[in-house]
Amino acid sequence: MATFKPVTLDEIPGAPVHLHADHHIGAGRQAVWDQLAGDPARWGDWCPGFDRSGHWTRETPDGVGAVRKVRVGGLTFFDEILANDPGKR
Repeated sequence: MATFKPVTLDEIPGAPVHLHADHHIGAGRQAVWDQLAGDPARWGDWCPGFDRSGHWTRETPDGVGAVRKVRVGGLTFFDEILANDPGKR
């Protein structure tokens, strides 16, 4: 299993690799935000390849520092939320 080094928001621009994907979604910005920032089990509704096993392993009142576990393409990821700016990032 690969383990990635935790980073701060300030370190992200200098990361050696940035992954970016665009996909048109026929829904308003707020509806998409509510789904992506809400229940990780629903990510498959918006993002092809994600299964419905996603869940929060740690929640916080404002979302920052929360950790979610998701599976995509047969791989498992644990994501820690570094920023929670509704409708933006």
